[in-house]
Amino acid sequence: MHKCYKIYLSSLDNDYTCKLDALDQKVICNDISSIRNGTWIHELKNKGIYLTEIHNNSEPIEVLLGADVSGKLFTGRREELKTGLIAMETKFGWTLMGKVPHYENFKDVNMTVLNMLSQEDIPISS
Repeated sequence: MHKCYKIYLSSLDNDYTCKLDALDQKVICNDISSIRNGTWIHELKNKGIYLTEIHNNSEPIEVLLGADVSGKLFTGRREELKTGLIAMETKFGWTLMGKVPHYENFKDVNMTVLNMLSQEDIPISS
């Protein structure tokens, strides 16, 4: 049996806030890597899209939004990258989805990466 909580999620600039019902779960899922630096980061930057979570370690997932919620958060802005990754804007910022291209130093990962926290004025090191 899960406990139900009312949670508030906000964009980094506090322009958007929503209240959600959340169920508790000790572990949501394991081993979902954050976005790693690659050619797609430069392509995103050239399009004025910046992601906040680009590093080589993975943190535990604290909130997982289902399709019933996430579908309401998309703004309709979408950019397809040369690598096949898709950047989609949400009310929280940009999210990157798709299969991460295989490079020699990267693990080949077939996953959907939802990187919900993004803000245009956060610089990205290359």
